[in-house]
Amino acid sequence: MKTKTTKLSVCAFLGLGLMAYGQYDGKVGINESQPQATLEIKPNTANSLSTASTIEGVLIPRVSRLRAANMGSGVAESTLLYISSVADGAASGTTVNVDATGFYFFKGGVWVKLGAGASSTTGGATLQSITGNIREVAHANIAEWSVPNTFALAQTGDQQIALPDPKKYIGK
Repeated sequence: MKTKTTKLSVCAFLGLGLMAYGQYDGKVGINESQPQATLEIKPNTANSLSTASTIEGVLIPRVSRLRAANMGSGVAESTLLYISSVADGAASGTTVNVDATGFYFFKGGVWVKLGAGASSTTGGATLQSITGNIREVAHANIAEWSVPNTFALAQTGDQQIALPDPKKYIGK
């Protein structure tokens, strides 16, 4: 009977311990007893003051391009890292997009520069006549493709050019 009571006490203690640290619902808080997300980090009370001079933040793993390449293609999508050097390794395979130091995340089997392809422009094309019916289109939305008898190319990145879907614009 004593062994059974001891085992129950240990289980209860462990269960309460996990609940006290917020682990029962998969959330972790550092200096936070009730985390609002999977991971919530707050500085301690003294370091929260505006007069505090301690360095606060999160350091993302820093690796070279070669080290990132050596991770292979089995990296979990959305993994974040900081490329600290491109002096070693080649811009090929999973590191085909790694061309400079900076933050990268893993998506679609390759490392992608954080912010690559991002734009703060929501439309409002800048249209400039170049010659005849060829126009340069920057930041165009679908309505701005409807000019009849006009050929337009949209540059979607440093090395890619996307053509609009011709079926959508027949007769325009």
